[in-house]
Amino acid sequence: MKSLRRFLVAVVALVAAAAPGHAQEGGPRSTGQPLPRFVSLSADVVNMRTGPGEQHPVLWVYRRNGLPVKVIGEFYQWRKVLDHEGDVGWIKSNLLSNRRKLLVVGQGLVDIKRNAAIEARVVAQAEPGVIGDLETCDTAWCLIDLETAEGWIPRDHVWGLLEGEKLD
Repeated sequence: MKSLRRFLVAVVALVAAAAPGHAQEGGPRSTGQPLPRFVSLSADVVNMRTGPGEQHPVLWVYRRNGLPVKVIGEFYQWRKVLDHEGDVGWIKSNLLSNRRKLLVVGQGLVDIKRNAAIEARVVAQAEPGVIGDLETCDTAWCLIDLETAEGWIPRDHVWGLLEGEKLD
């Protein structure tokens, strides 16, 4: 009787682990890539769903190709993501790119500088919500490439980086 009970407990545990609500970071259904990590949307229209599957309701429809999102979980070809406003949902992996992008955040216009220094000359300004390429970042500054300008902005005006992450 104990053997049957152990077998049933093991089966229930396996079924629970495979359930969409139990997708784990680094679990057996993982790509092996680190979690969390940043990726970007790779299509003009992307649905964020309540769960990992097309049968789940759509939470949001994104219409911003290149928008960075943070991958916080995986389940087969689905990625659990967090967006810049704190919304969490599931996006199919073929709608995501590993290309690093950034979203300019903050209040008002952000100065883009020629060099990574407060006293450096301003070469352009960016509004919060602008998406660009993230080239490199240190602990204080990020080199960004927007369609209209390239330069350095303070790291605290960039969404698309893990805390303490440096890019070369």
